[in-house]
Amino acid sequence: MSNVKVVKSSVEHDVEQSRAAAIARAISCIPEQSAGDVEDLIDTIMSVERPEDLDRPWRKDSARDLIGVTLRVDSVTRSPSTLDSKIGQYVVVRGVRLDTSETVAVTTSSAMIMVQLARAVQAGWLPIVARIVRAGDGRPGQSPPLRLEIVSTSDHADSSTAAG
Repeated sequence: MSNVKVVKSSVEHDVEQSRAAAIARAISCIPEQSAGDVEDLIDTIMSVERPEDLDRPWRKDSARDLIGVTLRVDSVTRSPSTLDSKIGQYVVVRGVRLDTSETVAVTTSSAMIMVQLARAVQAGWLPIVARIVRAGDGRPGQSPPLRLEIVSTSDHADSSTAAG
């Protein structure tokens, strides 16, 4: 009986590794975040309107914190993850919250969001307007799986900025 458990565990491990490799291949079309992107950093700092926003470039929202919020996604970059992650990468989504018009940088390692954004990048569909939604229930002690609910594509993204 213990041999069955070992085989089952080995198969599950192989499936997880295969899934992680497939996701890593899919998101490879997302540009890597450059460590020396000083120009954007300076532009962001110089455009703040309040002293409490001077640290804005280093603040990033988690996708979990924005569930249900409508965002215009303007750009996406990927970075290696220092966390214990099966995929080993996460994405940084830059855009605008349509409810507050606030510029945001959102980080996520949600596999489905990363794959959805990879396809949007690959197809040239950015900017898009989307809402982060739960894709089911998480396992005990884990965050719920997330995905994007697309509200509109780049054909309509500019006109959607007035909508909330």
